[in-house]
Amino acid sequence: MFFAIGFAVATIGAGATPASALLAPPAMAVAARAGIPPLLMAIMTGNGALAGTLSPFAPTGIVANGVMQRIGLGGVEWQTFAYNALAHTVAGIGGFVLLGGWRLFLRRQESLAVIDLEAGTMERRHVVTAAGIAVLIAAVAGLGMNVGMMALIVATALILIKVVDEAQAIQRMPWGVILMVTGVTVLVSLMQKTQGLALITSGIANASTPETVEPIVAFGTGLVSVYSSTSGVVLPAFLPMVPELAQRLGNVEPLGIAWSMNVSASLVDLSSLSTVGALYIAGAAPGTDVKALFNGLLIWGLSMSVAGALFCWILFG
Repeated sequence: MFFAIGFAVATIGAGATPASALLAPPAMAVAARAGIPPLLMAIMTGNGALAGTLSPFAPTGIVANGVMQRIGLGGVEWQTFAYNALAHTVAGIGGFVLLGGWRLFLRRQESLAVIDLEAGTMERRHVVTAAGIAVLIAAVAGLGMNVGMMALIVATALILIKVVDEAQAIQRMPWGVILMVTGVTVLVSLMQKTQGLALITSGIANASTPETVEPIVAFGTGLVSVYSSTSGVVLPAFLPMVPELAQRLGNVEPLGIAWSMNVSASLVDLSSLSTVGALYIAGAAPGTDVKALFNGLLIWGLSMSVAGALFCWILFG
């Protein structure tokens, strides 16, 4: 259910990060109440949101398709979306099975009765907050407004009309996760300014052949995307190099290389060093072993660089 909801919300325009910001707290709370391993819930919900991240309406999809249009590979927006959705569906279901999710179906029905939502009455502050979230989604998905600026505006409005205690809200914010993400972004920007990404691309070209370029490109792009922004750094930096790579190797379809970059960069975005993965850590229910969840998502992200290379080799190689 959370996979499907995340996919739908991301596809209609929110993208993976806002969809995860909305779904991470309830998904992780449900996991804690139902006795579902938090890593399993994060993988299913996160892959659902990421499956829709290359939608032509989503921010990352707009970035990817815009760059591909500039390098002469436009008009394939829905194919790009479909390949990415397929990859995340396979990864989500595969991870669910490999990590023991199938055992959840063997539980006795009585064991699920422990889920007690203890729902209280809907108060004015709940209604106003829900309305604020709806305004945020409509402004970002419908009007194309900046998600960060709109979130600040909505949050400020909620404070001014006294529906939230701002001191408690600021105190409960996951500052460790916020500082980690911003710190990694600074380091990646530094590497970009010092031509580190260009050096990586040259190495990929030198190590590739026409038969192996797709999996090698997918692995290299995925590895960089584990700790950096897909839409802000990886795709804008790597996709413009596709025509040169295809020309240097000769007789290589540039679309296959571009699709490999798009799919592999997105497939690793549940890493704990990426924003999406960090949101699930921040949304973990009280009592969750956050360190174990952090390590699990980091291992998952790194393993997806290998899985992405294999997937792209099968599809495009």
